[in-house]
Amino acid sequence: MWRAPEGQEGLAAVPVGGGGAWPGFETTHRAKLAARTARGR
Repeated sequence: MWRAPEGQEGLAAVPVGGGGAWPGFETTHRAKLAARTARGR
């Protein structure tokens, strides 16, 4: 698994705000990733 720098939250908002191919999938995936990262902290 790759480790993102402190800007995890800011990075997660990029695909959703940019209108990714799969907004629903991106949102869920990013949410899970953010939750996992926060838990790891």
